[in-house]
Amino acid sequence: MDAAISWSRMPTSNWSIFRDTNGREPDNQERIESIILAARSVGRPLFFSLLVITVSFLPVFALDRAGRAIVHPLAFTKTFAMFFASIISITLAPVLMVLLIRGKITPEAKNPVNRLLILALFKPFVHFVLRFRWPIVIAAMLAVLLAACSDRNVWLGQSDSVFTSSEANSCRH
Repeated sequence: MDAAISWSRMPTSNWSIFRDTNGREPDNQERIESIILAARSVGRPLFFSLLVITVSFLPVFALDRAGRAIVHPLAFTKTFAMFFASIISITLAPVLMVLLIRGKITPEAKNPVNRLLILALFKPFVHFVLRFRWPIVIAAMLAVLLAACSDRNVWLGQSDSVFTSSEANSCRH
């Protein structure tokens, strides 16, 4: 989904520039050319970014016993999902954009949903975070530390789990 959003963002931005420059909406042929241009310029980086995410899960498959039992279903699901998302993002998304994006496209600055989200939510949040950056960084570090300390029995293999004590002990080595 993220790749499809990135795909659609570039042509619509190009259409806004075209509209401002030429004073008219792009015709159908100009829209198709803009989508093809976006596919050529954004396609390869999007594909490889999704592939990097897919490859980053490969070390999980080297886990043994308890780790494998816990993490393998997630790792398989994530790996297959990202692999097929990368394939679909470079094959199906541009074709669907040519077929489905039609009519008048409202510029981002005039879109009421964008304006509401950016002005009412995003900008105040960013200003707050930038104003209180150090307290927020310290609070985040404390939250991570608190989470690590509160769950230390799990990290030490002493929790009540579905694994036997020998399997838990083998995870520590």
